[in-house]
Amino acid sequence: MCLVITTVMEWYSSVLEKKYALSVLWYVRNNPGMTKTDIVRMDRGGEKTKYGILAELMGLGLISSEKDPEGRWNTEHLVLTEEGKIIADHIEEINQIMENVHISLTYAS
Repeated sequence: MCLVITTVMEWYSSVLEKKYALSVLWYVRNNPGMTKTDIVRMDRGGEKTKYGILAELMGLGLISSEKDPEGRWNTEHLVLTEEGKIIADHIEEINQIMENVHISLTYAS
């Protein structure tokens, strides 16, 4: 039984450990209505990598897309699924903890 749990854990970990995976989830959480183009432009470099991880996260059901509310035919907005929201909320919690650690270390110096 432990082997099965470990295998599943490793599979999810390997997906979320990929470059930009956590960032993409966090950006979609904090910027409702983002498009795929917005994700690619969130910082410099790695366009193919960002498109690839976005496709993988969508394939896993963590991110979905909705048609543009203004009717633009070639624009879809990214939204987190319930599972994606849970993961992104945990990413935000980790960011807050790390910010507090950074502040503590800064004032301790």
